[in-house]
Amino acid sequence: TLTAGALTPANAVVTYQWQSSDTGEIDSFTNILGATESSYTLTSADCYKYIRLKVKGSGRYTGELVSNVKGPVLPLMITGIDRTIGTTAVGEILTAGSLSPAGATAVYQWQRSASFGGEYVDIPGATGLFYTLMEQDLGYYFKVKATGTGSYLGTVTSAYIGPVSASVIPITAIGSISGEVKVGSNLAAGALSP
Repeated sequence: TLTAGALTPANAVVTYQWQSSDTGEIDSFTNILGATESSYTLTSADCYKYIRLKVKGSGRYTGELVSNVKGPVLPLMITGIDRTIGTTAVGEILTAGSLSPAGATAVYQWQRSASFGGEYVDIPGATGLFYTLMEQDLGYYFKVKATGTGSYLGTVTSAYIGPVSASVIPITAIGSISGEVKVGSNLAAGALSP
């Protein structure tokens, strides 16, 4: 967030208008729509732009002034990605871990390798937050790479997960608990299915 500097005289009443420019040259600044407060929070639209503030006297105060120029506005860097979430079995869905800093935006690329320490190769078309494991993934290890977008730069890669095993067999039922329901009695789990 950028904040207007002190006015002279100190009790002057003014209106504010934040402006941006691609080059920073004096005559190249244009108004930022809706940015009319004494402070302004930079957005991804401001990346690589130069910012200044124009004030105009109000009431018994007259004249217009522009502030010094700040910029260019730099994007934030993605610094990390949490471990991938999911079970490494055919038919299961993997989910990319959370990014650091929180709120970072990125595009994803899933990768796989025949060994955990081997070369990880991009999977064509696997560019979402999620990846569904298929038969051809059996035995492979996986990573996901995140590359910053919008106001974020940088690329981070997750730790590996795997290897992918055959389909998981779900538990479908559990039998009744056996045993006498009183203090000191032992209870036993019912039979599982399958």
